[in-house]
Amino acid sequence: MKKEIDKIISALVLLGFAALWIIRLCLGDSVNDDVKYGMSIAMNVMLILTYLVLLYNAWGAFDSFLFKLVFLVIAAFLILCVVAGWIPAVKEFLQLPAIGFGI
Repeated sequence: MKKEIDKIISALVLLGFAALWIIRLCLGDSVNDDVKYGMSIAMNVMLILTYLVLLYNAWGAFDSFLFKLVFLVIAAFLILCVVAGWIPAVKEFLQLPAIGFGI
C-alpha cells in the first residue's frame, strides 16, 4: 500500500509541475508583472512540494535515524533557500543562495 501512495503523490506533483510549465510557456512574455509574479510563486510552491516528496521517499528508504536526520536537514535547507528568494531579509541575514523561479 505504501508504494502505491508514493507513486500517486509523485505522479500528482509531476503533473502539477508539468501543468505550470505548460501554462508558463503558453503565457510567454506578453503578460504583466503581476501574472509573472503569481506564476513565480506557483512554481516555487511546486518546487517545495517536490522537495517534500523527495524527502518522503528518501525517509522511507532507510531505517537509520541518522540517515533520516541527514535527509531532513538537506530538505529543510533547500526549502529555506526557496523561501529566502521571497524574503530578502532572510536571504541577506543568512546569506543563502536563491533557489527557485524568479520573474
